[in-house]
Amino acid sequence: MNPTPRPDGSRTYQNIVLTAIAALLGLGLLQHAPATGSALESPAIAQGEQPEGGGMTNALEQRKQIIAELRQLNGKLERIDTRLHGKLEVKVIDMPPLKMPADNRPKGAEPEPKPAPSK
Repeated sequence: MNPTPRPDGSRTYQNIVLTAIAALLGLGLLQHAPATGSALESPAIAQGEQPEGGGMTNALEQRKQIIAELRQLNGKLERIDTRLHGKLEVKVIDMPPLKMPADNRPKGAEPEPKPAPSK
């Protein structure tokens, strides 16, 4: 697909603006780069270690901790499951007043039968 040149010069303007944006992004990249070189030259990053600050560096210990937490969650879920499968007793301590819906039946229509009260 070949773009057709436009007589109003919008193509030239677009190229100038895109070049200016690319130049500004390049300057921003150079400004934020460390003075010693790229960030990949850092020994901690090159070795794949997490920087100091409380992060786990041992994958085995991290997996052991994840397994322990999963076992704890599994125990909690089992307790919830046994409560739900057992007998539940519910007490209503505060009941808002019931609001009956507006009667939208046409005039002359028979009212709906009311259900029998439960005992």
